[in-house]
Order: sequence, then C-alpha cells, then structure tokens
Amino acid sequence: MSGPIPETLSKLANLANLSLSENALTGPIPAWLGNLTNLSYLYLYANPLTGPLPQSLTQLSLRSFWVHFTRACAPTDAAFQAWVAMIENFRGTTCGRDRTGEFTDPTLTPGTTGVRRVHVIELRRLINTVRAACELPHAAWTDRGITPGITPGETPVRAVHLMELRTALTQAYTACSLPTPTYTDPVIVRGVTPIKAVHWTELRDAGVQALEATAP
Repeated sequence: MSGPIPETLSKLANLANLSLSENALTGPIPAWLGNLTNLSYLYLYANPLTGPLPQSLTQLSLRSFWVHFTRACAPTDAAFQAWVAMIENFRGTTCGRDRTGEFTDPTLTPGTTGVRRVHVIELRRLINTVRAACELPHAAWTDRGITPGITPGETPVRAVHLMELRTALTQAYTACSLPTPTYTDPVIVRGVTPIKAVHWTELRDAGVQALEATAP
C-alpha cells in the first residue's frame, strides 16, 4: 500500500484495531483518525509518514500506538505529551528528540548486549521505510520468517543478515543521492569476521540519518 492513508477508513466508525504498518504510506497522519473514537490499537510504524502527529489523536483512548520508524513525531506541548504518557504501549519519537528509543536495547554494549533477532527485525523495518521514502521496493531478506515470536535458537543471526541490511540501505542512499555510508569491516566473511555490536549500531545510525535526510 502506498500514498496517503486512505480517507475511506474514516467511515469505519466502529473500528477498534487499525494496522497499516510496513507499507509505503506517505504524507502526514490525517486529523480524521481522531474521529475514530473506538480505536484501541493503532499501528502505523515502518512507513515514510511525515510531520507532527495531529492534535485530534488526543480524542482517542488508545491502549497501543506504534508509530516508530516513520518521519512522524509527537508534538512537545504538555497536553500532547500527557496523552502519550497515558498510552499503555507507545512506540514513537517526540519531535526534535533523539530517536534511539525506537530500538530495543537502544545502546548495544560490546561484550554485554548480545545481538538478538529483534535487532535484525527492527533494522529491516527501518531500512524498508527508508527504501520506500526513496521510491524503492522493500528488500528481499534471507530467513524472511524471522519474527519476534520465533522459537529461540531456531534461526541464528548470521553474517548474511548483516550484509543484506548494508546492501539494502546503500541502495536507498544511492537512490536518494545521499553520501554512501561507510562501515567497520566493510567485508564480512562468514566464519572469519566476528559480528560486533558496532556493526549494528552503525546500521541504526545510518538508517535514522537517511530517514531524517529524506524528510520534506
């Protein structure tokens, strides 16, 4: 799905759960979403949506609202922030603030924070958001079935996952005429190059920088 969030959804007055995540939706989040007062769950993450969240959303009593890995942000005024604080499960960023909180384990400490499948999943979502903003299709991934609910120990994090993320992000940088990012250990050799925390931190930083650079 691409383009603006479809206004036809505004007619679904009894809608309780709306998930439009991981698409190529663009433009601002529309004010009419605030009229869907039965909404409890709203998922818009991993789309190149833009601008501050509309004040009309504060009319909703949301239990879960995910808007991370977008170019949209929560206004800084006290009333809006108080509304955000009341949401049981909110994932997003405040306008003008550091975006590291959008990630699980925001700080990856060498020797302490192990690389987890969720780190790969989040980077895939972020990079596909950047690709959509640069008018590229979502990338194809090895072990596409990696999900938060996968049985532990079933799918290890591998060198190919890291290299695919780098390639997909570099393609987006090129498509949007951005300076190509550089990485520690440019070539990852399976079974030879140890996978380090810095590899994932660099991808996070490069993904966020590209998302910000492509904002209108």
